[in-house]
Amino acid sequence: MCSVTAPELRQDTDSVALGGGISLSGIGVELPTMDIADYVAFAAQRIAEAVGVAWCARQSGAIGYGLGQAVVGHNRRSSYYSGRSQMYGDTSTADFSHMEGYEDHSVNVLATWDTAGELTGVVVNVACPSQVTETLFQLSADYWHDTRVELRRRLGDGLFVLPQCSAAGDQSPHVQVGKAAEERMLRLAGRTQRQEIAVRIADAVTGRSRGRPRTGRVDRGGDQGTMGSAVVMGGTTETAMTRKDHRWRE
Repeated sequence: MCSVTAPELRQDTDSVALGGGISLSGIGVELPTMDIADYVAFAAQRIAEAVGVAWCARQSGAIGYGLGQAVVGHNRRSSYYSGRSQMYGDTSTADFSHMEGYEDHSVNVLATWDTAGELTGVVVNVACPSQVTETLFQLSADYWHDTRVELRRRLGDGLFVLPQCSAAGDQSPHVQVGKAAEERMLRLAGRTQRQEIAVRIADAVTGRSRGRPRTGRVDRGGDQGTMGSAVVMGGTTETAMTRKDHRWRE
């Protein structure tokens, strides 16, 4: 017997106090928003339909795993000689000592191929929330939108990109040390910060450096039994199987 549960509806009065999210009324912004119950009804049906379509359309295929690196997240807590620490604290003062914690620049990738050996999708896992352009008051994928655009430019328009944010406590895409130098490099490159992050992630996924293959290998091979598509990870080609000897499984 299945139990039926409903989502908890947090009240504006305790939202900010209990860390349950930002209440628009609490920051002096009035926006036309859908009632929570209406949105749940709106979204639940569509989510269920999407899951059903995906399940019924599943096919045999193959997967491959890879690991790369890209500087996306930065620790956001500044530590000072006085012993205090502050989120997004000023790092240009004489009292600044160091950034408080760890940064994780790993990019984990799970790639999928169809039975013809064509790359169909990638799950990309990065330890950084997507919040470069904050306070937009609009629905946005932030740097993941730019990353999808860049990956599809390199690997094909039909590529499905599923982004994941891994454990990213106190990680932020906002640069805390060397801001002026970072801004100068963005101007020279003619990119926004979101576009720069997209290039870094795409380089990690495809094994390229600024659009050039690191080892001379290309993303799409395909002769003598090798896979029709390959994702190059950190200079090594992850093929996972060959057409000659792999038995396709569900």
